[in-house]
Amino acid sequence: MSGKQETYYAKLTQVVETNTGAKKDVPNYVQVTDNRGTNSGWHLTVKQNGQLKNGTNVLEGAQISLLNSALVTLHDGEKPTANALVTLDAISGDAAEIVNAKNGTGSGTWANLFGKDISEAAKSVKLVVPGKTKKVEGSYKTTLTFELIDSPA
Repeated sequence: MSGKQETYYAKLTQVVETNTGAKKDVPNYVQVTDNRGTNSGWHLTVKQNGQLKNGTNVLEGAQISLLNSALVTLHDGEKPTANALVTLDAISGDAAEIVNAKNGTGSGTWANLFGKDISEAAKSVKLVVPGKTKKVEGSYKTTLTFELIDSPA
């Protein structure tokens, strides 16, 4: 960490291929399966539970963003709507919408990838730390809460 603004990116998700046992990087993602049979819609939100902390040290003004949403499915249902940019607000703790499945959309299983391919995904979950923020060496942590609501937004 330095005295200038820094941007950090999340590691990609690593999966193990069932047939070969080979490890493979894939985009970070969230997945929703709606098998209710009602086709009545849903929406998925995320919120940040406080600022990033290292003990009592706080990364004031640091901001987490989820970018480049790409919805994928293995079936032919009506596609929900994904937000291309989700910026989390650690101060207010307000929930931000990731995906909205209006009435008649979103049935089946949907994965919202953050980045449509590995190259884009490598820069799709980011943390920006302002240069003026006091930084103490160590590991900073917070938690994110994802909420699936059984009605459209």
